[in-house]
Amino acid sequence: MNRTGLTRFVIGDNYRHSPSPKGRGMYRVAQIYTSFSLWEKGNEKKPTLAKNWMRAKGFTLIETIVAISLFSIILIASGSFLSGFVRSFKLTANKSNSIQNKQLVSRNIVRDARFASKIQITNKTIELIKKDFTISYTYKNNKVLRKENNYSAYITNDYEIKTLDFSLVNPRLLKVSMDNLTTEVFCRNE
Repeated sequence: MNRTGLTRFVIGDNYRHSPSPKGRGMYRVAQIYTSFSLWEKGNEKKPTLAKNWMRAKGFTLIETIVAISLFSIILIASGSFLSGFVRSFKLTANKSNSIQNKQLVSRNIVRDARFASKIQITNKTIELIKKDFTISYTYKNNKVLRKENNYSAYITNDYEIKTLDFSLVNPRLLKVSMDNLTTEVFCRNE
């Protein structure tokens, strides 16, 4: 059987008793056979291809597939875990924005109503009459509109406030109800 012309890398079992390149004791020596003429002359160690490939460093296809599968499972689990945090953050941010918008509307109405000399309430509109000008708040198109003399602006976006009601408890005490928030303000000016 002619085996010349084949090249095999064989990791031998013999050790050199000299320091390793890193200075850590013995290291293995790789023997390279480019021709199997050494075997034909009665070499005692005949390396087999199966043993040599078993000693080779690296990953098999099955190990790679198992590693990728485990990585995918961990990635999916962490992704679903993190998506819960993101969902919770968005819900909390929306609630916080809603509360801030209600507080903004309430603060503006209270500030303007404290210095009003007269309060008039019509359908979803309150007019706060001061000495020099009039300020009105209207719940229109699911938004709160603030109007001061000729200037008007929406102070909320669509559906940030679902309900807005005004009522006079007595001629100088105004009650403002927004969703679940109720505020009472007393007019100081006469």
